[in-house]
Amino acid sequence: MTAATAALTDTFREVMAGVCTPVSVVTVMVDGRPHGTTVSGSWPGLWPKINQLAREKI
Repeated sequence: MTAATAALTDTFREVMAGVCTPVSVVTVMVDGRPHGTTVSGSWPGLWPKINQLAREKI
């Protein structure tokens, strides 16, 4: 990790520490119909840059 990346990572973590609940809205089209949900989670870090979303049909 470069010094610039480390500084950006530290700044990002500091800013996100002040956010009560980071939320993303995920939307998809299935058979021509829109579906959406909100997703919240923790921010373990910026490296590796991997996010995963898994939904189960109930």
